Amino acid sequence: MKASVDSAPNKADQTLSTSATAPVGLYTPTLSDAKIAFTAYTTTTAATATTSARSELNRSLVDPLVVSNSVTLWKCAPLPTAAAATAASTTGSKSSSLPAIESSIKALEAEQCDVSKDVYEGGFKVWEGCIDMLQFITNTGASAASATGSSLVDFRNRRVLCLGCGQGLVGIYALLYGGASAVCFQDYNASVLSCVTLPTLLINDYAMLLATTSASATAAASTALENRWKSLLSRVSFVSGDWGAADMLTRLQTIAVAAPSPAASGGGDSKTQSPAAADSYFDLILSEDTVYYTDNYPKLIHLHRMLLRPSDPQSRAYVSGKCYYFGNGGGTTEFAAAIEKDDNKRRSSSAVAAVAATDAIALQSRSVRTFGEQPAATAANADGGESGNSGNVREILCLTASTKTSAGVTNTTAAY
Repeated sequence: MKASVDSAPNKADQTLSTSATAPVGLYTPTLSDAKIAFTAYTTTTAATATTSARSELNRSLVDPLVVSNSVTLWKCAPLPTAAAATAASTTGSKSSSLPAIESSIKALEAEQCDVSKDVYEGGFKVWEGCIDMLQFITNTGASAASATGSSLVDFRNRRVLCLGCGQGLVGIYALLYGGASAVCFQDYNASVLSCVTLPTLLINDYAMLLATTSASATAAASTALENRWKSLLSRVSFVSGDWGAADMLTRLQTIAVAAPSPAASGGGDSKTQSPAAADSYFDLILSEDTVYYTDNYPKLIHLHRMLLRPSDPQSRAYVSGKCYYFGNGGGTTEFAAAIEKDDNKRRSSSAVAAVAATDAIALQSRSVRTFGEQPAATAANADGGESGNSGNVREILCLTASTKTSAGVTNTTAAY
């Protein structure tokens, strides 16, 4: 699990705190950033009589993660400071906005501390919940109904938000293989987004290019790559900060409005519907191993309530994690109970009559996949987690939002 250097937090207060340790930041990568990151994670092979020179993945910094028979993602080590500096001097870059990894995080990593509350939330590692989520959305793994590798979640033309994204592998899958129109990557630490999420996105995109293009045609010409990066970066956004920061919700709503239009909402088959007008909601919200601290629940519930389109069964969130995190007190069971408590509070007719329309929006949750004993794929690919603990069940929750009225609850039932 995500081990904390602090003691277990107190139980969550069901009021939303407006104070936050990490302010909201918007990271907008430049082409110089992309070039620095790409150069650090690739090596150039020399031209031969039959092949052109091209860039290959630097296998000392990246590891493969087999998602299905047809999809392999790549995990990246944090961007090396020395490599970034070398790349910057080699390219003559003067406009990079890549921030360095904070000294406090480096100290925690050196002490093998995975998480320190309000300092670092483990974003440089790949956690078990990420592997579980990938197995769920691709319909693979030992507990799947089938192992076809076809996507169980329809990302096509969808606006996706990844909360606590870390490396961002789930969002990267949605963007590169699922056909999402836009993905917003959010993490507590700004350096996680710049030093691991961005490189992981670029390297997975390039790996896809290598897999689908002949060797002679992948000379990695700078102009061709820069055009590819421009297109890729136009579909993503990066936001750092605490979920409870005063302007976090506003920032995410602004990104949702500005993102490419998703499929129309309102039920039915999203594959055949035309794009809807932009609104301040996301079609899908994904998070993995984010519910280990109970005092984060009011923040998470608030964001989901405001960012899921109410009474739209196609707008939903998926949350993966352990049913119980030993030492921290949180887990999917506790999170579902907190959602139900908040839901019951908003269900009462007296409360509905007394609050604003947005306060009448409540969440519902249900379990859509459970993992008993740890699958071999999870143990082999996760960087963090209780690898030897087979007694702690993990699951994936599906969340939807509905508007509460004195007449009852709007139906939001969906298959998944």
